[in-house]
Amino acid sequence: MSEKPTLHEIAAMPFPASVQAMRKFYNPNWGMPVPDDAGDLRKFKVRVEYTYTESDSRTYTVEATTKEQAETIAEGMFDKDITVEDDPELGDIEATEVEDA
Repeated sequence: MSEKPTLHEIAAMPFPASVQAMRKFYNPNWGMPVPDDAGDLRKFKVRVEYTYTESDSRTYTVEATTKEQAETIAEGMFDKDITVEDDPELGDIEATEVEDA
């Protein structure tokens, strides 16, 4: 299976092949138990690393339900602070070291 199967193709697969395909191509946590506190807002400290002529980082404290959402929010906050238009040499921006506050 070299191409990504459609959801209809995965639905037609027998168990456990369908679960394995969903985890491989769509969601690595598919069919796994959801934590009791899922959906509750928590505070995360997210360090956003960015590179231009030299490296630096900023830390934002955000409220989010997941680490991925916290990264997205922090990257948006960083985008408001510094934009590529302000500094054309600004490279790719990536959030790292997300931790519960």
